[in-house]
Amino acid sequence: MKRISFVIILFLLSSIQLMAQARLTANIESYDFGQIEWNKPVVIDYIITNTGDQPLILSNVTTSCACSVASWPQDAIDPNQKGVVRVAFDAKALGSFYKEVSIYSNANPDMVFLNFTGEVVREITDFSRSHPVKIGDIRLNLDSLNFGDVKVGDKPSFKISVVNEGSSPYAPILMHAPSFFTVKSSDLYIPKGEKGEIEVTFDSELWPTYGLYASDVYLSRFIGDKVGVDNKIPFSFTLLPNSGNNTESSNVNKPRMELNRTNSDLSVILAHKDKASGSVMITNKGMGDLKILKLQTFSPAVKLSLNKTTLKSGETARIKIKVDQNKIISKKDSLDFLIVTNDPFAPKSLIQIK
Repeated sequence: MKRISFVIILFLLSSIQLMAQARLTANIESYDFGQIEWNKPVVIDYIITNTGDQPLILSNVTTSCACSVASWPQDAIDPNQKGVVRVAFDAKALGSFYKEVSIYSNANPDMVFLNFTGEVVREITDFSRSHPVKIGDIRLNLDSLNFGDVKVGDKPSFKISVVNEGSSPYAPILMHAPSFFTVKSSDLYIPKGEKGEIEVTFDSELWPTYGLYASDVYLSRFIGDKVGVDNKIPFSFTLLPNSGNNTESSNVNKPRMELNRTNSDLSVILAHKDKASGSVMITNKGMGDLKILKLQTFSPAVKLSLNKTTLKSGETARIKIKVDQNKIISKKDSLDFLIVTNDPFAPKSLIQIK
């Protein structure tokens, strides 16, 4: 009887071990680079997810030739977490290629095959992958200029790679570029089938208002071209104050903003009424004066009021929120609003309204 019980326990333990294990799932099994320029190395990142319930340990990653080098996470990947297997290909041999990547782990199965393909050429003639944005006979490597957070005084730049697929030389020109943009082209004319570059630099000192700003510039496809939705390139940035050196020692006597909430849920009220109101409290937890520099809404349906714009240490201000659903223009309207302050560590906060 004891022997039977012992066998049953062993069987149950084995079953539990089989059920509880790491599982390796890759975001893609095969990747096509398309055309790659000779002697210009490229990199592919395979995103690995542990879809099991035990830590995933990658013991080794090998490639099918010395032309590829792999790197992988050395620490265990916890359940539902991700890691990156990065493979660099040197592109030193001309011609089409097919390369395999083998990942060894403690998962079941313990080895997974991935691969990548492409063609190494002396001169790229197929720009559809490297320059996916097509505007007329022109291809670009990006479809927007998102400068992100920009501090006053910064001059961030974007370089737009341009390919001319037309039958004649092309003059790269951005129309309706605002005065705070400096636009430079690498070539006066880009020959047929060749690449050029447009560099756009944003001079933040020429834009006077804190907060988010979004608009458009337009790529001229030919001499005398007009602006339209087909050649529009959106741009955006959020201008923030420049508080200098943001270290603990340098900010001892500076303000710190604390919010009692980062969202205001008015959905229950708005489900039965057209109008609703709420509030957000701001407290200065620092030593210097906290200045609320900007309250920015993105829909006419949202109205804000503030009882004070400068808070001494320990003081609190109230932002009153009023939402009128009758003033919502479209379903794309965002009811959220942005707060910009002189807090050196958190100069902006987005308050979500549900």
